[in-house]
Amino acid sequence: MPDKTVREVLNENYVGKVTYRRAFADLAGVAGSVVTISGVTGVVVKVTAIQFAKPSVAQAPLRIVKYSTAISGGTSTEPTPVPLDSNDPAARATFSLYTAVPTDGTEVGALFDGDIATGDVVYETFGGEKNVQPVVLRGTAEYLAIELSANAVINGFVEWTEEAEAPVQTPGI
Repeated sequence: MPDKTVREVLNENYVGKVTYRRAFADLAGVAGSVVTISGVTGVVVKVTAIQFAKPSVAQAPLRIVKYSTAISGGTSTEPTPVPLDSNDPAARATFSLYTAVPTDGTEVGALFDGDIATGDVVYETFGGEKNVQPVVLRGTAEYLAIELSANAVINGFVEWTEEAEAPVQTPGI
């Protein structure tokens, strides 16, 4: 893949990157990974924002976790992500909502770990500050999960960008 032209770089900075968002509502009945976004071969998926709210009664432990090996099992649906510009292509990352707990892969680490109470709204942004990276998913094995540790109801959304993975440059010797 050749380097971007000056026009492409300027256009990206003016218009913005191709961005997708997918909302979820009334997720309940699963203690474990309930929302996941998985990477795809040849594409760099950058998660830029996650919002979730807890409209139901009681407090619930909730985590946002990055994994390095693929999720398996469980029962899920894959609702279609929404491009923020209708002229953009369909998303390639896989967005899944689980109704039966899956088996998680190898945990890289938790990005958020806290108890949320009724009426709480949590908005996590990644990469919104200068020199701060978003959460990057490369290849089909890496994924990001929102996990519940108790039976609770949550609503929210996940937002991300996708771009072609650049080949590794080796310096000319």
